[in-house]
Amino acid sequence: KKDTKLESFTLFKSGMTIDEIATTRGFVSGTILGHLFHYVELGEIDIEQLIDAQKLKEISELIIENKEKTLSEIKTITQDKYSYNELKIAKELLKADL
Repeated sequence: KKDTKLESFTLFKSGMTIDEIATTRGFVSGTILGHLFHYVELGEIDIEQLIDAQKLKEISELIIENKEKTLSEIKTITQDKYSYNELKIAKELLKADL
């Protein structure tokens, strides 16, 4: 059986975007993001390859200020300024702090 996270990682390392990998593999982008986040945790991918550092800082502050709200609610509050995937990345990084 193939390692699905590794397949996504290999495609990402070859230069494909999260959306391109999702389309190619028949997954939603959130699934691919989860695969790649595994490699962020392992130190194989720099988080800034997935999200801009300034944007990550802004989103992290928003999530901390609104920690009782869901990501969907935060997305609505920001009038869709950030994608659900960007919010999800920041929340995963903050998991220990929330």
